[in-house]
Amino acid sequence: MALLIRADGWLTTFKPANGRRFTLEELQRLVGGVIEVARARGRRRWLILNEDGQRSMLKFNAKATRLYHHAGGRRTDVIVGDVVLTTWTEIGGKR
Repeated sequence: MALLIRADGWLTTFKPANGRRFTLEELQRLVGGVIEVARARGRRRWLILNEDGQRSMLKFNAKATRLYHHAGGRRTDVIVGDVVLTTWTEIGGKR
């Protein structure tokens, strides 16, 4: 099960439309553009974010930024826009 972390602070859990794996189109719709993948917690959790979010001046996402920093991301990086926290297998990775 994935978690949508909206920039306004709302959290929503959901599953891929087919019940197993997200399509590229699903992920792009959720983050509002071309996707970028960043490691979250552990080996099998990933943040899916809008690759052009900063250039598009999307709203700062405090919760996703804290999660990214906690996972070892550079402290100078910030996450903007809506973000999907998902598992490795939900984005097509092998178990």
